[in-house]
Amino acid sequence: MALMLLPAALLLLLLLLGGAAAASTREDLVHLSTQDLLKAYDAALVTLYVGGKVAGTSPRGRDATLVPDCYPDLGNAAALWPQEPTGLLQHVLDSGEFYVGIDESLQGMSNTTTLVFDMIAKHYNKTVKVEPLTFANDTALWQALDSGAIDCTDIQYELGGFGLNERRRVKWRPTCSVDCKQYHRLASFRGRDEIDSVDKLHAVIKSRTFHGLRSEIGSVGAANTQVLLQLFAARIYQYEGEYASLEAMRNRSTMLAAMISEEAVDDSLAVYELNLWSPLVAFCRNFVDDTLKVSPQNESSLTEWQTGNEALAQAYDAALMSLQLSGDYFSIFSAYNITSAKQMGDCNAKQSGYAVPTPTGTLAKVLRDHALIVGDIPYPSPLLNTSSVPPTGVLHAINLAVVNWITRQFDLSEPIELEYKLFSTDLEVYHALDNGIIDATANHNYPGLFTFYGKPDLMKNRYRAACTAGAADALVVVRVTSHITSLAQFYRYSPHFLYCVKPLVTCFAVTKFQDKRSLASRNV
Repeated sequence: MALMLLPAALLLLLLLLGGAAAASTREDLVHLSTQDLLKAYDAALVTLYVGGKVAGTSPRGRDATLVPDCYPDLGNAAALWPQEPTGLLQHVLDSGEFYVGIDESLQGMSNTTTLVFDMIAKHYNKTVKVEPLTFANDTALWQALDSGAIDCTDIQYELGGFGLNERRRVKWRPTCSVDCKQYHRLASFRGRDEIDSVDKLHAVIKSRTFHGLRSEIGSVGAANTQVLLQLFAARIYQYEGEYASLEAMRNRSTMLAAMISEEAVDDSLAVYELNLWSPLVAFCRNFVDDTLKVSPQNESSLTEWQTGNEALAQAYDAALMSLQLSGDYFSIFSAYNITSAKQMGDCNAKQSGYAVPTPTGTLAKVLRDHALIVGDIPYPSPLLNTSSVPPTGVLHAINLAVVNWITRQFDLSEPIELEYKLFSTDLEVYHALDNGIIDATANHNYPGLFTFYGKPDLMKNRYRAACTAGAADALVVVRVTSHITSLAQFYRYSPHFLYCVKPLVTCFAVTKFQDKRSLASRNV
């Protein structure tokens, strides 16, 4: 499919030359629901996964890290396709044009978007031309998305970032991810033998001193600074470039390490992985969900729940981010001898982005009753299990730290009790969440699972996921007698296989919102 790269300014000029009717057409698109377009987008991506084309779609190649926030399941993916397209999807199919926004710094559109709309067009027996529009900066891109000048962004944007001072994953609706950007490396000088791993760096920073002086880390750029703030409880210094950061590390005895790229590595440095992944997604405008997730017979007894769980979800996110910024998050994992806790950057650190909400809805009920009710199923791993009496496991410890943080923030006279209700199956947990029997799920759910309510739907479509509490590896097992002894050897036999990390999240129910203006900062 031939692609034509149009500058954003040229698009606006064409709209003006086309008269008021043309401009009105693009503005009117803001009012069209994006729900069907997003379902078709996700269905196409999952189908690409199943067809073994993930490596071909990935902007970062075969060795990228796949984060399956939408699991490959062809049968369920087929059910995602809207049978009778409406809203923005209908407009795209009828007009034969899809406008995708790209930040100029990304140097062109990813191949993924072309493949996705090739598949969408083929599925509906239509012709769709993808029109990439470049924007000079991040602000112009998100403003274009809100105004209707573009339909979606390209699939190269980090899920945990911010746009227009808003959290991307809350203000806009993300698609499934294709792969993940990994913040690969920190560097330290080999002469400092005390620090030979990220785990040792955490331990030194936790003690707050290095040879009697306060710990510091060098960073490059605001986004990387946010990442380092999220990973390390240290003083972070931001520099113009990585060589300036490295030079500062040479001259400052208190600076333990500096963030670098692969190109900056030389023999004088000890280099180790940061162990943070940030999913790459496309963003579209949020859609309006017209379904009320509560049974009519229960409505009268669920007044607080009906007003929404968004405040509770925001409080949970703010608590997790505070734990990460303080370093307590890593202390919890270390207490369970998990010294390399994987982190998902689906919520990047930015303190101003995680304000404590005004108590409404379910959060008001939790504060009033001094109890948070969490739904779970018995889990075989002792690290994740919450079914024992008393509950144990690292994820229970995180939940406990969250409710204790909320208790302190609202200066409650008595602590919030963490109560678990156990069910036999995941589906029973989701029904209990929908009916207000529980306030939230446990935090070892995967946002890419399919839920079954007569017709499969993605959990990420139906529920509001909190920031990630942790991440688990997906394992590949080979025969003992096999000559395959490494992932690199496995790649040669399965070239489309990607190393896979599963994000673990808490899910909250969402209710029907009558006022569309309230959707601006909500994930529905």
